[in-house]
Amino acid sequence: MGLVSVHTDDSRVTPHISKLSPAIGKPEDKVMIHGQHLKDVASCSIAFNHLPLNEVKAPCKDNIVSFTVPKTENLNSIPKFNLGGNGAYGVYWISLIVNGVETNALPFQVIEKNE
Repeated sequence: MGLVSVHTDDSRVTPHISKLSPAIGKPEDKVMIHGQHLKDVASCSIAFNHLPLNEVKAPCKDNIVSFTVPKTENLNSIPKFNLGGNGAYGVYWISLIVNGVETNALPFQVIEKNE
């Protein structure tokens, strides 16, 4: 499937995310966000369900952003859409906030940690 770049009125290219790797994980797991037009960005914020998590700042390098899934107690404070799961577990929409503008969002499922 080919993706089309999104352009604004002044011909600037906006960042776009295309894949989360992995798309399912546990709190405190590492996740990579793959996208387009991210490599010249000094830093960006990760958003869960369109809410930027201020404590998560991620450097963008080679069109890949790595971050750690927040701890369970931090996920509990994020409103979830009715997509299943109990408490902090279930589906979240992950996006990036780059220069104050949000990218598209992709689904990420948080599963319980095995203690």
